[in-house]
Amino acid sequence: MPDQSPVLGLPYILPAQAQKHITHNTAITQLDLLVQLAVQSRSSGTPPASPSTGERHIIGAAATGDWAGQENSLALWSGSGWEFQAPLTGWQAYVQDENTTLVFDGATWGGETLDLQNLAGVGINTTSDATNKLALSADATLMTHAGSGHQLKINKATSGDTAALLFQDNWSGRAEIGLSGDDDLHVKVSPDGSSWHEAISLDRTTGTACFPKTPHLSAPNLIRNPSFYCAQRGDGPFSTNGYTVDGFKIVTGGKSPVITRETLPSAEAETVQGEYYMRYDNTGQTGLYQNIKLPIEDVSTTAGSNLVLSFDARCDSIQSLARVYSYQEFGSGGSPHVYTPFVGSLVISTGWTRISATAYIPSIAGKTLGTGHYLNIIIGLSMSTPGLEGQFDIRRIKLEKGTKATPFQPSSPAQDMAQSRYYFQRWQTAQNLNDLAYGMRVTPTSSGAGPYDYSAEF
Repeated sequence: MPDQSPVLGLPYILPAQAQKHITHNTAITQLDLLVQLAVQSRSSGTPPASPSTGERHIIGAAATGDWAGQENSLALWSGSGWEFQAPLTGWQAYVQDENTTLVFDGATWGGETLDLQNLAGVGINTTSDATNKLALSADATLMTHAGSGHQLKINKATSGDTAALLFQDNWSGRAEIGLSGDDDLHVKVSPDGSSWHEAISLDRTTGTACFPKTPHLSAPNLIRNPSFYCAQRGDGPFSTNGYTVDGFKIVTGGKSPVITRETLPSAEAETVQGEYYMRYDNTGQTGLYQNIKLPIEDVSTTAGSNLVLSFDARCDSIQSLARVYSYQEFGSGGSPHVYTPFVGSLVISTGWTRISATAYIPSIAGKTLGTGHYLNIIIGLSMSTPGLEGQFDIRRIKLEKGTKATPFQPSSPAQDMAQSRYYFQRWQTAQNLNDLAYGMRVTPTSSGAGPYDYSAEF
């Protein structure tokens, strides 16, 4: 039978041993030293001059006096002398004067090392749960640098997920800032945590700001007369080739569709002025190259830019019949035109649907600009078979720089008229050119014997 225990080295009482109480008391003393181990200090190698009974220490380096040769050992003052115990690897001790817990690694006592990796949850002054695995309840939270800058990173798995900061009132969402559903930056607010209103979005590609609830702050519309307010030629039917309402042209490929400006019922209009739309009725007139053209003066204003065209459209039956593309027309004496596709096919449904298409318009570096250069945006109606006959309606057109369509903002009828008369003015009672009230893009030419119609068309 061994004389002592294998771990703590406590002495055993042996068979037929005399004075058993001595062995027993020695074991009790060792347990008294080791159990619930808390020491007063651990830095000194010099024993205190007047220790109290039960006082314990971890003996420091260069031990002297009664502690000589006992570095790193545990020392207990029994009231009459020092009892020592050499520590084993993994023993822990609380050090009172440092308010810390130490661990013996087999050679020295050091700070306690805790495994904080892959914890199931952490709650600081509160309780974490399955969703909020890190939870903190405090008046404030401080995150500071470790010598230079500091970043707080919120990562998501895919573009369609959300990485955001959510601000709540009594656990109900009121505001959110982040990448919500895509990789653009969104700022949203809510009155109740259920319905949300997007106030600002920033395009990740260009930095363009969009203000969905205050659209007049969004990107300017490059299309003039986008609501079809101005119709100096009347409501149609319009000629099968040429201009319709101000600013919009048609090319019918030799067919005879009926193109008119229509009035949206007041119950559906979103402006107090009412709203109009253009109807392209192709019933019985199948054929290629039936196009709606949106000319933008000065090819240089859009060159080297991303453009996005957006509009509301509908058909009398669901059809995939529209494509969008552009030509950079360099004018008389200029370089050959340059073709750029926006989208090859658009499915148009029977109800008004907002549609957008984006393209990068090439730079004009090295091109020769002739007279009358412009960007020609074309909505092509591929009505080439009987199955694609019918009515195509379009309204609320917007062309803007960037890669994301911003909300449509109706312009005033007065603004549209002023812009349109810069290009064309119908003046049935004018007697001479001086009667024209608006400065025009080019000097108008007269026709007829009078009263005169003076016109200049872009």
